[in-house]
Amino acid sequence: MLGILVVSHGNLAQEFVDVASRILGDPDGGVSPVCIPWELESSAAKEKIRKMLKKVQEKSEGVLILTDLFGGTPTNLAMTLYQPGKVEILTGMNLPMLIKAILTRKAGTPLAEAVALLREKGQGAIVSVSEVMSPEGGEEG
Repeated sequence: MLGILVVSHGNLAQEFVDVASRILGDPDGGVSPVCIPWELESSAAKEKIRKMLKKVQEKSEGVLILTDLFGGTPTNLAMTLYQPGKVEILTGMNLPMLIKAILTRKAGTPLAEAVALLREKGQGAIVSVSEVMSPEGGEEG
């Protein structure tokens, strides 16, 4: 089964996991937040991610790492742990993406397929309310 690490600046990862668990109604033990405190040195942060990854790998067939921001420290450190087909990374996580990740995990979706589904879900969840609310389906101006 797929393991999921949620890695972020500050406490964002824990908050995302808490909110997703609240929405879905039950906590999923296969989702592990890794919060990188602002003051933590890069070497210590990398070790924190590596340790959690190792723990998740022990009970998973593949691991998906979701990070908050491409180019940010959590993503850059996670990228050093990338293993094609075993550890995949998606950046720019949003709540719909995390919820879909948990649901695909529960469905037993393989890692490569999950990555494609989650990328599409994350992008598709970005909606301009003005486009939805406008009678013409476009921006007013």
